[in-house]
Amino acid sequence: MAMDPKDIDALIVAAQGGDREAFAAVVVDLYPQLAGFLAFHAPTPELMDEVVQASFVTAFEKVSDYKPVGTFAGWLKGIARNTLRRELARRHRHRHRHRHRHRHRHRHRHRGSDVEVIDALLADESLQNMEREVAIADERQQLLVSTIALMS
Repeated sequence: MAMDPKDIDALIVAAQGGDREAFAAVVVDLYPQLAGFLAFHAPTPELMDEVVQASFVTAFEKVSDYKPVGTFAGWLKGIARNTLRRELARRHRHRHRHRHRHRHRHRHRHRGSDVEVIDALLADESLQNMEREVAIADERQQLLVSTIALMS
């Protein structure tokens, strides 16, 4: 059963005083909630796990900045949202650079027109994206069911 936000705030005050066990208790309590929140936003379960872990590490490092004005869970979700945005932007930049280099090399290997080669690449990429999205939807559904079971 999830802790009351006031109980979590009491543990965070203890954590701000250096009590690592208090912070560990908060992690155990809020992990399913944060994982469930990120399951709807992260494109893969692996990225969700990465962001959950990174968010707790950041929260631990910045616990002294937390003020019990709202809820710690809300503050933690803000950290997670920002962490996910940064990681998705980083991956998008990396994918864009890689795709641009691949298209440039691919263009020079083929004798067909540039338009035909690019159209073929885009069609292939669209099919791969659709297949990936179907797999991700199945994984998210399974993860959500698991998360709900953990919360019960």
